[in-house]
Amino acid sequence: MHLISASRKTDIPTFYMDWFMRRIADGKAYVYNAYRKEAKAVSLAPDQVGAIVFWSKNYRPAFPHLKRLHEMGYRLFFHYTITGQLRVTEKYVASTTQNIEMFQSLAKTFSPEQMQWRFDPIFYTKSMGKAYYLEAFERIASELSGYTKRCSISFVTLYPKVKRKLNRELDEDYPVEIPLAERLELTAALQKVAARYGMQLFSCCQDELCSIDGVKKGSCIDAQHLSEIFHIPHIYPKRPTRESCGCYESYDIGYYNTCPHGCVYCYANVSHASALRNYKMHCTEAPLIAGDVEVSVLKQEKDGNGNVRVSNGEQLSLFD
Repeated sequence: MHLISASRKTDIPTFYMDWFMRRIADGKAYVYNAYRKEAKAVSLAPDQVGAIVFWSKNYRPAFPHLKRLHEMGYRLFFHYTITGQLRVTEKYVASTTQNIEMFQSLAKTFSPEQMQWRFDPIFYTKSMGKAYYLEAFERIASELSGYTKRCSISFVTLYPKVKRKLNRELDEDYPVEIPLAERLELTAALQKVAARYGMQLFSCCQDELCSIDGVKKGSCIDAQHLSEIFHIPHIYPKRPTRESCGCYESYDIGYYNTCPHGCVYCYANVSHASALRNYKMHCTEAPLIAGDVEVSVLKQEKDGNGNVRVSNGEQLSLFD
């Protein structure tokens, strides 16, 4: 059995759940490598999937489908990002109040053990500093208490592209690199709040935060936790996606540059305009989230290992 990630690359529950359910009906999905221009087919049969790990900022559009997946025998785990940031940084994300209510509904329908709150990324602007994040974290944590026992945090990685986008969108000389001492100070304060509301605080890809008492190294794809709550064998090796990543092996079936949420800190999109265009072009029947591409157009050749090589360059043309 393998683990499915849906998805680090885009928000499938908000925007692509019809497409996802079509892949479920097909019994398989494809993991696309944009650099090699090839895709690997992975089974979505219930007896072949250890668990599906979803990532989203709004599960409301997916809610009926998630209940159906549960009825079909799939084991589901939910990463739910709720930051409480200002609208200027998360332009098209549902309100914090709406997402808190949806988080609670998911936990009631499934279980708190299947929920993980993500409070990330953290970055300072003129309007959002330490006091802002502490207040937002306290407010959200108080509402999610009892609905989850897990919360992960991270500070934004200021890739040049991300920093340029933030400076342009926020129209200010921000964000700035937060000194380590200040990051540790805020993390310690957040840990105390999390503990007060019955949550374990995890650090995502930033091991330096684990020097704070009570903060643990996080695994977004946490095979150990999944094996404990779903009673499945822990047969998955560690497969970090970047430095300090604690994730276990999984297959991510998403596609970059396809999320229309419009978050100014997003590293997965080239631009909001191109992501929105790709979303509008996507085809539910297509094997990949990549625009209006007919299945018959996607030329595939299986290699000796059963992998599917995509020889059609049209998939890459969506990245403008």
